[in-house]
Amino acid sequence: MSNIKLLKPVLFFVFFIILFIIFFISKPSDASDGIAIYWGQKGNEGNLSSTCATGRYAYVNVAFLVKFGNGQTPELNLAGHCNPAANTCTHIGSQVKEFLSKFGNRGRKVYLTGAPQCPFPDRLMGSALNTTLFDYIWVQFYNNAPCQYTSGNTERLFDSWNTWTTLVTAKKIFLDVLISQILPTLKKSGKYGGIMLWSKFWDDRNGYSSSIFASV
Repeated sequence: MSNIKLLKPVLFFVFFIILFIIFFISKPSDASDGIAIYWGQKGNEGNLSSTCATGRYAYVNVAFLVKFGNGQTPELNLAGHCNPAANTCTHIGSQVKEFLSKFGNRGRKVYLTGAPQCPFPDRLMGSALNTTLFDYIWVQFYNNAPCQYTSGNTERLFDSWNTWTTLVTAKKIFLDVLISQILPTLKKSGKYGGIMLWSKFWDDRNGYSSSIFASV
């Protein structure tokens, strides 16, 4: 790891709704392809500041924002980290401010992304994605037999990846592929953005991001 440049992560909140829409709150000007990690659903996965400081992640998904819109007061569900009802999540705000002071910029602060399933078009998000408003797409290629990777068979995944990168107008498309050997083929697309992992808790235990860091 000593010869690998540590990453400045992009931080954004995940809205936990049926369309799984995500808004970035910041994007460094030098953000590049890399690993996205979900944070917020396990109390013993470290705090947000330490997650951003690992150097392993280009993107950190703060999951989940369970209430927003229609005049409602936004509410986070961060599981074991804090309880919004008891007003114990205020320290998260200071960690976000710390992130912005280190990695924020004066450019665009909000990005619209979505996380569809890999069967195309997505049953729930198909119409939304057709609006061409999305900046980034996180495609779920696991638990989807028609388009997921299976041992010794890459055809379904490659065909699905080509469909998504050809027909969807998002700037970058990410995937949850855990097989580093197939990444060279996927990275040939100009829309390749990186991979996403669930979650910081499990990554700490299996060390997967460290093992694949140089390949992403």
